[in-house]
Amino acid sequence: MELMFQPFKKYFQFSGRARRKEYWLFILLYILVYLIGMFLVSNSLHANDLFSIVFLLFIFGMIIPQF
Repeated sequence: MELMFQPFKKYFQFSGRARRKEYWLFILLYILVYLIGMFLVSNSLHANDLFSIVFLLFIFGMIIPQF
């Protein structure tokens, strides 16, 4: 479980490499959160615009750890 969150601990550390297991667990976490977020955004009415903004910030915040 700790390997899923390892990229967040190394957010601005660009040296070294991630292990294969660490990478795939992080991608699994990202895909699960993304799918749940997209489901909630698509099913919400206009009353939940704050959630849409938070989800968009999450997507932009995940750009750096994906590299």
